[in-house]
Amino acid sequence: MNRAAEVSQRTASAGADSDVASRVREMFVLVLQREPSNQEMTEAVGFVRQMLDEQARVSRSGWEYGYGALRESDNTVTTFHRLPIAKEGKLQGGENLPDTKLGWVFLNKAGGHTGNSIEVCAIRRWTADNACRVLIHGVVDHPSDQGDGVRVRVIGPGSSLLADTIAQNSTSPFAVKALDLEAGQSIDFVIDCRTNSSHDSFKSRFVLTQSSGGKVTRVWKSDEDFRETIQERMDAWAQLAQVLLMSNEFAFVD
Repeated sequence: MNRAAEVSQRTASAGADSDVASRVREMFVLVLQREPSNQEMTEAVGFVRQMLDEQARVSRSGWEYGYGALRESDNTVTTFHRLPIAKEGKLQGGENLPDTKLGWVFLNKAGGHTGNSIEVCAIRRWTADNACRVLIHGVVDHPSDQGDGVRVRVIGPGSSLLADTIAQNSTSPFAVKALDLEAGQSIDFVIDCRTNSSHDSFKSRFVLTQSSGGKVTRVWKSDEDFRETIQERMDAWAQLAQVLLMSNEFAFVD
């Protein structure tokens, strides 16, 4: 695996992803000490392009965890930033909580905490990986008997307000009717502090049932799907390098 990554890095200057053939040729020369045949070139270029497309699709689908600003006049999320620090099961705004700029905002498997204002909402963003229909159910719990609670808004494409509820020392469930999405469109679960962020820890669970052609393809669950860190996969070029390194021909070259 490390050797494949090394080959990928050494051929990076041979061509950008848009110039796949040049980099494929360089990789064959580096690993097998020869240029690819016409058939090998066609197959390798096809393989790399397929993997690049798949990685682009995966990178823009599923859950993202961040914070951002909400413009309440038209329910538009005007900014979204991924929470940069992973620590003790949380994704948070700074190395220590409260952060000097972002306050207590964080997300974890069970829920999280809001930021200090409507400019620093806690946001879970889900993005569709293909054209689909989704059903959404959720619940937000504000367990403290102090503070003014939290507000959750579910915002779809075009700043459409899909759900809006408040939890103050209470549990608030909600449901959203079936919604059709195109690939790459997102749904934001935006939780703000209302008037202040005192005692604004919350628990939340959001379930999205994704279907295509009338059949359920996946059920997404915010708690079970939560990952403090994203597992890195070999990129398309490292995967091609791995294929070449595992070939019988390389065994004789090596």
